[in-house]
Amino acid sequence: MTASTAPARATTTQAPPPQAPGSSLLLGHARELQKDTITALAGLSEAAADGVAGFRIGPGRAVVVSTAATVREVLIERAADYGRGKRQTRALEPLMGQGLLVGEGETHARQHRIVLPHLSPRQVPKHADTIVAEAERFLARWSEPAEVDLVAEMNSLTMDIVTQLLFSASSRDNRALARAITEAFAWEMHAITSVVGLPLWVPTPRNRRARRNIALIRRWIAEFITQRRASPDRAETVDLLTDLMNTRYEDGSGMARRSALRRGTDRVGRVPGDLRRRAGLDALPARHP
Repeated sequence: MTASTAPARATTTQAPPPQAPGSSLLLGHARELQKDTITALAGLSEAAADGVAGFRIGPGRAVVVSTAATVREVLIERAADYGRGKRQTRALEPLMGQGLLVGEGETHARQHRIVLPHLSPRQVPKHADTIVAEAERFLARWSEPAEVDLVAEMNSLTMDIVTQLLFSASSRDNRALARAITEAFAWEMHAITSVVGLPLWVPTPRNRRARRNIALIRRWIAEFITQRRASPDRAETVDLLTDLMNTRYEDGSGMARRSALRRGTDRVGRVPGDLRRRAGLDALPARHP
């Protein structure tokens, strides 16, 4: 399932998809999206028999596509026809820079060629043990009957897996970083789904907190990259950051420190879902020997 607030660049004679029911006259579907984005998008997609549903965030029109065929068309077959849109760019660029989730055109294509081989199905097995080990460690905490906040627990598990895959480091050892990442992503979703999206420089309490979180994340990743470059054991380390740092562009040049930083922040949000979808790892703990 994917959503876009940017119109297609290509001219088409097709009419816009019908708007999903439940839209407020002034807010559109913004209230439901801010309350629970995933549930709201799932509900919108259920209302579309062909996998394409229109909705509004205030006066801005948006579309959610939810079938394999429509998602493939938007993200792969006709990706060049669909821009990121000002709303997504404004929300994602403060943390991601002009990385894979924000860049467009040749910049995006070049970055995509660099990153894709590291998330191909052939690369998944070397990460499977890490994912399973983190899941088993996490489950061990539930050995005694107890009441837990499942959403918070799953967020924590996902964060542990992400940081292990990216940096060979555990977020449970740096809860300030884990909290900063969680809050930064929450700010991004708020910015995307707000009727009036205030730029990050506007000094609201939410924006000031987001700026502190983004600065902490980027500083931590930058310091980690510096340490990894200087590490004598770098060649023996197996994680996505090392893979990216060892990657070479078509002209033979290595990835600059700033580019590695952008790729690192890109991957923080994408790695677990990418790996699960590409290799069916959602059920891996039950199958893994």
